[in-house]
Amino acid sequence: MIIEYPDLNDLTTEGSENGMILSLHNLHVYKEWLEVLNRLSKDDEIFDQFIKTRCSKRVSDSIQFFKEGMDIGVEKAYKKWFLKTYGLEYFAGGHHDATKL
Repeated sequence: MIIEYPDLNDLTTEGSENGMILSLHNLHVYKEWLEVLNRLSKDDEIFDQFIKTRCSKRVSDSIQFFKEGMDIGVEKAYKKWFLKTYGLEYFAGGHHDATKL
């Protein structure tokens, strides 16, 4: 018995059956994750815990920034997070004009 394996180069060939199956699989997995995240996002504490355990600190901080932007306004959140990220040393070193924040 001879088993023929699909050509891996066929995955990237436009219109190939193997590429289509892989794309459908990826779409299904993406849809499942969106449904999970949608359910988790209904409870802020659970969503925050999920993000902290599954994502990098940078992602967690970015989500926190967006939340604060909605709560206190984008300009205030930007100033707060910019100072938290770069600190006053950034301005003291002459890298940026703090009056333009």
